[in-house]
Amino acid sequence: MTTMTARHLPATIVLSSFKGASMNTPSRRQFLLGSLSAAVLATYGSAGQVGADGRAGRSVGVPRGQANAAQGRPSSADLQAITVALDTAVDLLDPQAFRTFGAQTVTASLYASLLAQTFEADGEGGYIGQPEYGPGLAESVEYSEDRMTATFTLRSDAMFPDGSPVTVDDVLWTFERSILGPGYIKSLLPFIGIASMDQIVAGDAENTIVFTPSVASPLFERFIALQAFGIMQQSLGEENATTDDEWAFEYFRDNVGPAGPYSVESYDRDTQIVLVPNEGYYDAANVANSGVTVRNVPNPDQRALLLRSGDLDAVQGIPPQQLADLESDSNLVVHREPSISTNFLGMNVTMDPFTDVNVRRAVAAAIPYQVLIDQVMFGYASPAGNLVVANMDTHAGTVFETDIEAAGVLVDGIELPDSIPLSIKQSSARDQRAAVFIQDSLREIGIAVEIQVLPDAQFVENLNAKSLAMFIHEWLSWGGDPYYQMQFLAGTDVFTNFVSYSNPDLDAILAEGLFEFDSDKRAELSAQAQQILHDEAPIVPLFSPDWVVVSRSNVTGISKGDDEKMRFALIRKD
Repeated sequence: MTTMTARHLPATIVLSSFKGASMNTPSRRQFLLGSLSAAVLATYGSAGQVGADGRAGRSVGVPRGQANAAQGRPSSADLQAITVALDTAVDLLDPQAFRTFGAQTVTASLYASLLAQTFEADGEGGYIGQPEYGPGLAESVEYSEDRMTATFTLRSDAMFPDGSPVTVDDVLWTFERSILGPGYIKSLLPFIGIASMDQIVAGDAENTIVFTPSVASPLFERFIALQAFGIMQQSLGEENATTDDEWAFEYFRDNVGPAGPYSVESYDRDTQIVLVPNEGYYDAANVANSGVTVRNVPNPDQRALLLRSGDLDAVQGIPPQQLADLESDSNLVVHREPSISTNFLGMNVTMDPFTDVNVRRAVAAAIPYQVLIDQVMFGYASPAGNLVVANMDTHAGTVFETDIEAAGVLVDGIELPDSIPLSIKQSSARDQRAAVFIQDSLREIGIAVEIQVLPDAQFVENLNAKSLAMFIHEWLSWGGDPYYQMQFLAGTDVFTNFVSYSNPDLDAILAEGLFEFDSDKRAELSAQAQQILHDEAPIVPLFSPDWVVVSRSNVTGISKGDDEKMRFALIRKD
């Protein structure tokens, strides 16, 4: 485990060593995105901050033995193996490579980072990640008063599966790989003021690493804890490097060098991956099962059948129209939490008729938001509101609402094309259903829409080329930061700004707010940015799908991290 929870805690928690963190950092910072232009982050990012909602539980400060006793955890001899099926296949295992959601869930339980998110019990046998980050592979971190220096001290009891200790060199190699290698991770580091390895060095004291970011960032702990920065075993990387692949990306597609709760016993991307406990994991005594098998079950109906029969212990990716029936089964539990992910409608502002802001506003006003939640998501979603979705920090209440009459007035007298293509992915039945309702509503105001169902590869290619006039897409920002979300989707010249939107006023607000520590000022700036994006309407969020996992009733410890991925080490079967 890479987390500290009421059940699963490192033996030593040095909260007092997270010190010197001054919150009086200057409020305005320049943020340059030159290194972000090649990011492929349409589904990567930061994710899922969930606010306090009265759930019971404790996140930190419980010694390991007390945590076990309090929860009545069985001895290791009594632990059972878990079998799950996810919403997508596990296509590769490199934490620094772009991969499926299923692969992200697996790597979240393989790799441990310097810091770890805390989890609290939800009162119903599960755990929810909190916006707090403490010791992971580092037992402590100390900040200078201005937060321009962070010194991490590695714990001495962390090992890779082959028994090798996690060293300073492994940490440095991992970050060097992220900066110099071909992966996308280099695009995340500017958010915490890191641009080169000159800013990450071995400390003078034993087992220490010193970060010297160019800017103090409120996102520092959150990003350092991301699974994308999970520490990798340097020796494996160097042994398997080639002239054409000096960072061993090809090797780590199918092999792992993790220091987290598990290692890989076997892996076949077409059938399954089998995870076994890493005995060298620093919190191995608190892993709640004897291993995890992740089966590739592409058909969601088959997933549901295997869950009902007991062949699977937990599943993701069940269509929302089936969830009510599963909730009625006394042998199953539907775990449901609000999400910061969003399905959105994008309109390319450089393509007619969306060069006209009134056309974009009309489309936004015509969309039947509640109908989409009720009849596409069958109630398993919440209103998104705007690009900083309703479940995200600093959401200001500025929302898109359905108003057909106002929409008609906005386009009255505007010459519209005979038909506008609305592009969607072939694999998404959800988007196809949503497109039909949107098509019907736009017809009421005189906008004719032709639904264009594209093979997924072609959709992504056209999306990245910014050649889609109007489309439905999804987005999840790891860590749940509103500025990260707005920057990547609406910042000028950012690769993932698929609608080619540009607004210097918005860019200036985002540059200031991103590195602002004062929460009130940060919220105020976010509200200004949200108002601009609402008024200009280049992107219209449709809804936020609920985060859902369905498990057998004898399975507990289902968890949702800030990347909206489960942590397998918390799952227990009785």
